Amino acid sequence: MSTLLPLLEWDPRTDNDDFKSGTHRINPVGVAFSPLLEQFRSEWKQEQENLRRSTMVERLTAIYGGDFLDQELQSLIPRHGIFSDELLEKTQLVRVTKIAADQGQSIEELGALYRDAHWPKLRQNRNTPPADEVFASFKFVVMTLVELAVYRLSFDSNAHQAIQLWYESVGRNQRCQICNEYFNPVEFNPIFYVRTDCETQCCFRCPIRASPNKEDCAQLVREFVDHCGFLPVTGFSLGFGPLVSRVALDRRLSVYAAYGAMGGINHVRMLFGNWFNALASSGSLPDGVLVTKRGIKCLAKDGHICLSMDEQRIDDWLYDHNFEHEKEPCYPKHDTLNPGSLRADWRVGDLYIEFFGMQGDSNYDIKTERKIALTTALNISLLAIYPGDMRHLDQVLATALL
Repeated sequence: MSTLLPLLEWDPRTDNDDFKSGTHRINPVGVAFSPLLEQFRSEWKQEQENLRRSTMVERLTAIYGGDFLDQELQSLIPRHGIFSDELLEKTQLVRVTKIAADQGQSIEELGALYRDAHWPKLRQNRNTPPADEVFASFKFVVMTLVELAVYRLSFDSNAHQAIQLWYESVGRNQRCQICNEYFNPVEFNPIFYVRTDCETQCCFRCPIRASPNKEDCAQLVREFVDHCGFLPVTGFSLGFGPLVSRVALDRRLSVYAAYGAMGGINHVRMLFGNWFNALASSGSLPDGVLVTKRGIKCLAKDGHICLSMDEQRIDDWLYDHNFEHEKEPCYPKHDTLNPGSLRADWRVGDLYIEFFGMQGDSNYDIKTERKIALTTALNISLLAIYPGDMRHLDQVLATALL
């Protein structure tokens, strides 16, 4: 019998100072800090003081105001503590993009200002400044705005108290609900914490990952899909991406156990070549689904071709509720934001609908930003649907359309 391995193929804990160095930002009281982390925090504060004198921050203040995101950040701290800044970054892209677009602010200009403001630090690892387009993404604007908010709260006594209380309630050992071993959620990598939908039931180091043979694995893949309650797309990971956010809270422990039983995604790929081959071999793909080199194709009830089961589900909802809808309509032209032919996923009347199913992919997120900025600039109504929304899709669509 083969040895059982930890649930995840990598360790989700921030058990080294390179990972932990980010916690100095949202931990203004320095709870559990080593001398090295105290040094990180001191250096970070000096960087922020220098940054506040830059042209970039002056421009951002003119666009967003001097206390932008302060209230939102403070409201997250009681529940999420040192992970609050990472969580805030994840949720503000649409809002930040819309505000800038509404004021006619070019992301290329902001990207150049970001590069210039950070060049003293960047040039430690390179000889020439990166091209403007490297930073032509609102994710860098969001990162800067969040850091500025964290810096301001580092002088706020209420924030100090909230962090202290959070550590007292969360920063203690608790038992994993799968393996019953003790773990401390504070040790999680902040990015991992956010991308697993703030999961604290499981340590993710449970020794339950098996190495089944190909025949057994096919059945276990099907069981994993059944536990999920939906068809995980190619490129999914238990620790990163939108998979966990789509799983209902009361099903997550069974999904984690099923993931371990099939051997994890890397073992499945080793046996079958890729995830879609595994789905096909296990009989997990519904009738009418065609596997292609780029993913899957399937037909909605009205005959529309969809490139994922999630797209099919949305299209079928529109059909079932008698909404006339156009598939892949072209957006109106715009000299800078859409000189080519950007398309939405659907249009219902004057409402454009997008399913941003690959959220988290950097190139995909840049395209998402362009669409959000375009719809704002042209005063077009946009319904953006993300993977986490699929748990309550009926409510999302009904609120927008009924």
